Amino acid sequence: MEEDKAKRIAAEVLESCRNQTYFQLRYLEHAIFYLKLEERENITAGSDGRKFYYGADYLLRRYLQSPDAVSCDFLHTVFHCLYQHPLQAKAYDQRYWDLAADIAVTDVLTELLLPQMICEIPAQCLAVTGRLKQKVPLMSAPHIARYLMMEEKNIEKNLGLRYEKLQELFARDEHTFWKYREMPDKESQQKTSKLQKPGISQNPQNFSDERMEDECLEEIKEIGNAAESMGSGAESDDQLREDWNEIAENVMLSAQSFAKTQGDLPGCMVQTLQRLTRETYDYTDFLKKFAVLEENMKLNQDEFDYLYYLYGLNQLGRIALIEPLEYKEEYLIRDFVIAIDTSGSCSGELVQRFLNKTYNILKSTESFTRKVMIHVIQCDCVIQDDTVIESLDDLESYTKNLELKGLGGTDFRPVFAYVDELCTNHEFRDLRGLIYFTDGYGIFPGQPPKYKTAFVFLNREDQVWVPPWAMRMYLDGENV
Repeated sequence: MEEDKAKRIAAEVLESCRNQTYFQLRYLEHAIFYLKLEERENITAGSDGRKFYYGADYLLRRYLQSPDAVSCDFLHTVFHCLYQHPLQAKAYDQRYWDLAADIAVTDVLTELLLPQMICEIPAQCLAVTGRLKQKVPLMSAPHIARYLMMEEKNIEKNLGLRYEKLQELFARDEHTFWKYREMPDKESQQKTSKLQKPGISQNPQNFSDERMEDECLEEIKEIGNAAESMGSGAESDDQLREDWNEIAENVMLSAQSFAKTQGDLPGCMVQTLQRLTRETYDYTDFLKKFAVLEENMKLNQDEFDYLYYLYGLNQLGRIALIEPLEYKEEYLIRDFVIAIDTSGSCSGELVQRFLNKTYNILKSTESFTRKVMIHVIQCDCVIQDDTVIESLDDLESYTKNLELKGLGGTDFRPVFAYVDELCTNHEFRDLRGLIYFTDGYGIFPGQPPKYKTAFVFLNREDQVWVPPWAMRMYLDGENV
């Protein structure tokens, strides 16, 4: 009986903390109410992206220490899910990813500037995040994880604390439900180590004594029911990722409206959500946008009717009644331009990786011809070099012996003027388009070209403006 009462009280406490978090951060409502609440024995708290799991005994102990601690813990886990940390865990070393994810979330909680959050975050955390901001381009889990991996031997020197101490300092929930681990059974749950107990908040308040307006509670109930019905359909990882992408987009729209009327948003949160909500393409499919429809001499399996073929073999011995067609129409890439921004802000390493990626796709995909006509143009504020590639072997050789020329300012207009001149001189049989690899900062032509144009950015955290007539694509350097 006492155990059931404790579980009921714990559920009410968590509901109250979740509701208060919603009232303070309404633009996070889709994320806050997506997670179903589920009590489990012998755990602290955590999530797999579908549910928020909590131990009743642990939650009540935390609440007695500090009511604000429960709200902070819950919001910490919500941001893990919003940033898709549980779904990205397989791609990183568990040791680094756990700590990096906790640091990234702690940083955004600090930037929210809510009094109860500031009170719950130790001063040592603020000192560590302050040092990290000087060493990583963005306080996101992937950047922090890469830094921790590269500087493993210097973590204590650079951040002021040993790795184990950093883990204790930033941990607020369990990561046992994340994708690189199996869901814990009862035996493993009993062995789960408890989180370090944080200190008592300087500004405690009793949530159970608060009285909310009936219409506010009804609003919360409706939002929660809608979000939970949405979450119940997320059976597969792909569906779950789509759900959180949609939530991230909704949060971005709500946050932008909030910022217009009530103030600034945490910069790291905005940049991280922008990265998550970018429309992504497979680079192979992206290159096919520059293909032309041609007749290709190969077996056309799509239009071959096996019924007549097998019938002929059966009735006429080894004589086929119908033979497979030896040609088919396909979209093949042959003529296009690769422009490379050789201004001082584009490094040779990034250009090399971009060309390697392009070459490997052309080489491995049957939809591309062996004979090509590719102009690889280097340009900063003027044309520096134009190399004509007539085969994939030429492209491989060019990539291996790449030498950048220029390193001046950035102006996109000379490339388009030069390509227009090549078209006028009939240098191309059928130019399908131009791919411009750049950092994004340059002068665009005033008029759209007659061919498809795409600007490709590597390792960019922010959204880059391009003209309406141009396509835009971001490549992650880790996958190039």
